Amino acid sequence: WYASGLGPRLEGTWAEDWTADELAKAENVLETVPNLRFERFDADNIAITREGIYILEIKRHRSLYPGVLEQDLAQFAKDFRTVRNFLSRAISSTEAPSPKLMTAMLVIWGKAGLDILPTSQDTATGEVIVVGGHHLRDWLELQGSGYIGPDYAHDLAQELRRIAELREDLHAPDSRMIRWFARTK
Repeated sequence: WYASGLGPRLEGTWAEDWTADELAKAENVLETVPNLRFERFDADNIAITREGIYILEIKRHRSLYPGVLEQDLAQFAKDFRTVRNFLSRAISSTEAPSPKLMTAMLVIWGKAGLDILPTSQDTATGEVIVVGGHHLRDWLELQGSGYIGPDYAHDLAQELRRIAELREDLHAPDSRMIRWFARTK
């Protein structure tokens, strides 16, 4: 798989699955929406909790070489801004969420993520929470109970899933096939 260039994509899919497992175990996560695609990137996961809406970018790194985390943060902060603006205006059947309720979160899996405790990192385009994947559920559990109710979370998630399905159909079939293969290995 590595010779073909698909190894990192498979590892990324596994990391997304591990994140989905952690989100499913977190008691205060009301809804999740995986893979909301945009033209040049995708929001790997959206977690709707009582406290807010977390837009997750998921990475798997064996180690964090100099500049890797900074590069991931810079890219994701720009992508998050696009997602936040989209969600603030594109929801049709549900009241659009306030941008103040949305938080960017970079989740790192692999050996590099073992020692990453949750921290807030400032970037040129905004703040990003960085957390090692093994600490994700614990961090989410500490966020408390805020403003979002289960009915709103359900309606918003349904609308986002509908949008995600429409957008998935516009992308190359190999992405769907690779994710299917990675999950059935």
